[in-house]
Formats: sequence, structure tokens, C-alpha cells
Amino acid sequence: MNFDYDVLIAGAGPAGIACGITLQKIGIKCLIIDKAIFPREKLCGGLLTSKALKKIMELTNEKSDIVDSATMEVCRKVGIAKNNDILNTSEINVPIRIIDRTILDSNLVEYYKNIGGKIIEGEKYKNYDFENKVVNTDKNEYKVKYFVNATGSATKSENKNVGFCLETFIKKDDVPLSDNNTVIIDFGIINKGYLWIFPAGDYVKIGYGNLYNKKYDYRKNFLNYLQKIKVKNLEKYTIKGAFVPYGKCESKHYINDFCILLGDQAMMTDPLYGEGLYFAYKTGITLATELKHSFKIGNFDYERIIDGDKKQVNSGHILKTIFFNKLIQKIFVSIVKRKKKLIKFYVDEQVSEYKYKHSDILGLAFGYKRCKYE
Repeated sequence: MNFDYDVLIAGAGPAGIACGITLQKIGIKCLIIDKAIFPREKLCGGLLTSKALKKIMELTNEKSDIVDSATMEVCRKVGIAKNNDILNTSEINVPIRIIDRTILDSNLVEYYKNIGGKIIEGEKYKNYDFENKVVNTDKNEYKVKYFVNATGSATKSENKNVGFCLETFIKKDDVPLSDNNTVIIDFGIINKGYLWIFPAGDYVKIGYGNLYNKKYDYRKNFLNYLQKIKVKNLEKYTIKGAFVPYGKCESKHYINDFCILLGDQAMMTDPLYGEGLYFAYKTGITLATELKHSFKIGNFDYERIIDGDKKQVNSGHILKTIFFNKLIQKIFVSIVKRKKKLIKFYVDEQVSEYKYKHSDILGLAFGYKRCKYE
């Protein structure tokens, strides 16, 4: 049987490009298609953790300029709020980067091209034919050995585990905050979700989201919040929305002997922290490596290899559900007010590095004491 490519990847976002770069490096003939033309604007909080940064460095052979040129701010202070009331703030040991996804994604696409990778921009994936191993787009038909669907979560808006978020960029001069150089997470502005305020150079990224609710007027309530904090010149700023994973990941990522789900398409985002970049880069690299093994020895074991990541996401979903319980929220507020360095512990040890499993709540508690953050 003649194939056009060994692997076709739909979507050149973080997961798709990570898989494509890795495949290109190990000598597997692949093609990436994307409906957009890069650079393209991408709605994203843009918080890049240490663990996600390490994956990009692994992916690009330590080319730090790929991330540095997309970095809008390096933050060393995090605050937790409830209903616009700052409960506590803390300096952190492991800095957090706020990046421009438009630039970062474009840089990675250029890196892929520079190492010989083939990508067709402005071409949209439509469907696939499992029997004939064919992928159909709005322009072409491709016969391939494997198809990787990394088209994001926008196509899953009816999924019960999909969230929705809104975000805007506002000049720092127009946001009357007491400290606009601190990452702020507010758990009281939107029901069973959170609001974020991220410093981003001369701007501030403000956004919020929760489990998608068709009856909730996201825009109206977001505008009410921006007016409440007295944002100036609000009429000149654009508010954009997007669907995002916000719950359990897909139970099966290897759909059949042809199609594999990757990144947001597989719902691989931490529901507790909202981080998807780390899982996108990690699973993209993992999938490409496993495809290499499959071509060599015919054994494809991707589901087993990412089982730990899937459990982490699903445990995060359980913790998220528990966290938004009204009683737990009251306890949370009380603890954060009293224990400033608990924020430092969670950001440095868990958000930045995943030193613990989400399922190990007691481990987190004991770890906090053992690390003597307080």
C-alpha cells in the first residue's frame, strides 16, 4: 500500500507541533496541516510553568530564544483572592513566565520548518476514512499510516467537561490595581471557576472561565467585573472567548488503529490549575516516540505510557469538584489568610513542577510541613 506520509497531524498548536518536531527529528515522514496561517492570534492566559518550559527546551535542543522572544513578563509573586479581596500574596522561588502564544506558537512552527518539517497552512481538517486510511481536508485527500487529531477543544463544545473562558488585554495604565506586577487568581468572581490577572509587559491579561453553561451571560458579567474594578477606556479593548478543557480527559486517546487524539482534543488539561501547555508538549513528544517504536517493532503502547498523565488530569477533576464545595471554600479562605507561604509551596512544588500527584492530598499536606515553608 502506498502512503503519502507516515503520519498526518491536524493542528499546529503546542501538541501537534511537539509531535511534528519530534517525528521530524527521528526521521518519520510527516505532514502538519492547520486551518490558520501563522502567526495567528491565540486566546490563552499564557502562563508558562517551569515544567512546560523544560519540555520546550527538550523539544528545541535548548534554543532559549524561542521562549525568550515570546516572554512578556517573568513573575515572582502570586496572590490569591476571593471576590476581588486579596487573601494573601507570596514571593515564589520558581518564576512563572507570561508568554504571548501568538509569538511562541509561530516560533515553534518556524523551528519545525527549519529542521525540514512540512506544514500546509490555511487547510482545514474535515474527516477521516478509517477503512482506507485516508484523511480528508477542505482542499485535499491524504493517504497516511496514522492520523493525529490535535485540533483543540473547540469541536467539543457539547462535551460536559468543556469549559468556556473570556479574556482581554488592557494597558497597565488603564487598570487601577494596587500591584499590577503580581499574578492574581480569584476564586470568587465566577461560580465554580476562577478569574486571572496576569502581568504582560505594558499590558495586563484579565480573563475568567468555568464549566461551560449556555444560560450564563459570560460577556455581560465579565464587563460588569471590569467596570467594578474601574478599568479605564474599556470601550477600546476587545474581549474574546474560547472553549477549553475543564474536566476529565478522554478515556481513550487511541481511537482505532488509525486515529490518535492529542492535546486539548484529548482533553489533556489540568482542571485544577487550567494548565494545558505542559501536557500538550509532553504527550506530543511521547506520542512521536511511541510511533517510532510502532514503525520499528509493530507494538503501539501509547495508552499505557500516558496512563499516569491521564490519572493526574482525572484526579485534578475530582479535586476541582471538591474545591468548589462551599464548605471547602470557607476553609480554603481561612487557611490562605493565615498561611502566606502555603501559596509559595503550591506554586513552587506543585504548579511549577508536579512534585506530587493530585491524588496524594495528604502528601501535599505533609510535604508542606516537611518543606518548612511556614
